[in-house]
Amino acid sequence: MIPDKFLDIFDKKVVGHLATTRPDGALQNNPVIVMLVDGKLKISLTKTRKKYRNLIADPRCAISITDPDDSSRYLEVRGTISFEDDIDNAFVNSIANRHWGRDKYDGDPAGEVRVVSTVSIDHVSGR
Repeated sequence: MIPDKFLDIFDKKVVGHLATTRPDGALQNNPVIVMLVDGKLKISLTKTRKKYRNLIADPRCAISITDPDDSSRYLEVRGTISFEDDIDNAFVNSIANRHWGRDKYDGDPAGEVRVVSTVSIDHVSGR
């Protein structure tokens, strides 16, 4: 659960950094848009991206999120990710609307399949 003192960060346009483990054991870290939906941390991923494949093999992750208005304020979340198909791209379209004022996300190649990634939180820290 995200502590109350960090909830206001998610009222802003938040970009986090998602750390996953590659098959060779090395870490991979990618910027991702993070949203808090009904108290759950959610990310949109495509099934063809390396970070998705990393998480299928090992669902453990860490996400760091910096307050866009105060770079000394941050949140780190560790946990595991589960996936569900993003039917009709509803979730990624909600991201496009919130972050860019567009009704539809149009950044994927034809035929790309998106998933809604939900973090089951094991640990939260920050300041």
